[in-house]
Amino acid sequence: GGLGEWTTAEMEQKVGGWITANEISMGLIMNAWRLCIVGEPKGFGMYDMCAVLGKEETLRRLTAALATLPQE
Repeated sequence: GGLGEWTTAEMEQKVGGWITANEISMGLIMNAWRLCIVGEPKGFGMYDMCAVLGKEETLRRLTAALATLPQE
């Protein structure tokens, strides 16, 4: 399910659980996510950044980043 609250702890639990369940590299997801949110490959913790930015801004940035990717 979706996030109940837009908090660092909630994101860490849900996103971390999804990454583990899908057997995907944490680094792969976090680097791509960070590029979408801040445009840089390094920076502060993603859960903390998204909590500070807020749900609307985080989703706006993700949507904008996804719109620039080629569709196959």
